[in-house]
Formats: sequence, C-alpha cells, structure tokens
Amino acid sequence: MPDLTDLDSTFEQAAPRDLEGVVAKLKQAPYGLVDGRSPWVKIKNREYTQAMGRHEQFQHSDPP
Repeated sequence: MPDLTDLDSTFEQAAPRDLEGVVAKLKQAPYGLVDGRSPWVKIKNREYTQAMGRHEQFQHSDPP
C-alpha cells in the first residue's frame, strides 16, 4: 500500500492508472473554506488520455 501522505508517491500510483489527477490539501489545512477559499487543489495528470470530449458529458441544458 502506498503512503498516501506523500504526494509524489500518490501521483506515481495515479498516473499509470490513467486517472485524471489527484485532489489534495495540506495536512494542517481544514476540510472547509478558509477566508472563502477552498484549501483543496487538483493536480492534473498531463498524460490523461480520456480528456477529449469529456466536458460534453457535464454540460447542462436548461430545463424545459
């Protein structure tokens, strides 16, 4: 089992699985907002192969 407190090893586990990336925060940061901002950051996998056309799955149409 990888050490999930180490971002480098976590990302090394995610990238070969073709995951979009990793979401992380500093260990001491709270889970909620800080001064109106989220402490969470998304670290994207530049070699993620499923990104093309993916945004179309999340587009919302106006209700009738």
